[in-house]
Amino acid sequence: MNNIKMIFLFGTFILLGTVSCKKEPSACFTVSTNSTTINSPIECSASCSEEASEYFWLNSSGNATLSGNASSVNETYTFSAAGTYTITLKVKNGKKEAETTQTIKV
Repeated sequence: MNNIKMIFLFGTFILLGTVSCKKEPSACFTVSTNSTTINSPIECSASCSEEASEYFWLNSSGNATLSGNASSVNETYTFSAAGTYTITLKVKNGKKEAETTQTIKV
């Protein structure tokens, strides 16, 4: 009986340790250019991010069009007005998250 209790407790410990040990993600992305013209696409890639299971792309303006869906690793932005904009990438791994930004001049 004691062996069964020990096996159960050990298994529970291993299971809890595995579930709660998700690594901290790091957010990183590259852009094809930091300076562009109106309606010229800018390609963004978050392939340099580590330990990320979810991706969220945000921008500082309503003047940007996102080509794909805002949860993929690679995205393309097109800006319809001149200005300086911020693109933010937020990545998640379970409850842990990280973010980074880059500035684009149009």
